[in-house]
Amino acid sequence: MKVGIYVEQKVVFRSDVIVEQPESMSDRVFESIIGKVERFNEDIRDFTQILESEHGIKVLKVSSGFPDSPDTSEIEIIDVRNIKEDQ
Repeated sequence: MKVGIYVEQKVVFRSDVIVEQPESMSDRVFESIIGKVERFNEDIRDFTQILESEHGIKVLKVSSGFPDSPDTSEIEIIDVRNIKEDQ
């Protein structure tokens, strides 16, 4: 009997981003900006580009394991089904 196992894999990558907070920008405004940018971006490249281009926060360094070295990974079996022999 053939059985299909449908799996979902979740992979987490962590990045370190070093930026230069403008002297004229308060800590409160800085934290608000990074919070907003985080909520609307899922990619580290977009995140850093928007910090620089839209908010004047200079990105000095980005280190990331993407795509070669995920920090964590897990799988979850979503479904298991018998498959008809002709498939």
